[in-house]
Amino acid sequence: MSSTTAETSAVLPLAGQSGAAKLAVSERRIGDFRVDSVTSGRLQIEVKFALRVPQEKAFELVLKDLGSWFKEIGNISWNHERSDKGPNALGPKSTRVCEFGKDTLYEEIAFYDPPHAYAYRIDMVRSTAKFPLKDHLGVFIVERGSGGESLITWRQYFKKKFGPAAPMINFMLERQLMRKNLKTLIKQYGGRFL
Repeated sequence: MSSTTAETSAVLPLAGQSGAAKLAVSERRIGDFRVDSVTSGRLQIEVKFALRVPQEKAFELVLKDLGSWFKEIGNISWNHERSDKGPNALGPKSTRVCEFGKDTLYEEIAFYDPPHAYAYRIDMVRSTAKFPLKDHLGVFIVERGSGGESLITWRQYFKKKFGPAAPMINFMLERQLMRKNLKTLIKQYGGRFL
């Protein structure tokens, strides 16, 4: 969907507020964050799932604790030198460094609104882990569900590069990386795909 077509929006309550303030979400916007400010790539993949943990815990699991359930990741470290929140604080422009065996993936945080949502983009120039895509943006949206569970949406925006793997990139990312590892997370904490 292009940013000029009609979009449906959901409104999520912000933590600690009983409906007074809302976080509006559509395909190209999350609150004040515009996807188009980072990528013109299309929404290629969207996976929705629920976890039986509070919103704050779910947010930590999908931001900082990826290595505990995303088995291809060996180690995660952070660099906050460029962070908009200061050199010792996680925020927009912080860099998450994920080790995949011999390869490294550098991800810059593009949007950070704990415990509701964050967006990250792969730095394809610095990363040695390569994918046949460009203009990437990944987004996690974490909503408070009923009964203490959290509802999570994981989106991948990108443009496909030409090459032999390009036609299969959506399948590889969604089925062989995202869903496979989310099954581990759901098994650990309880939940389901939506």
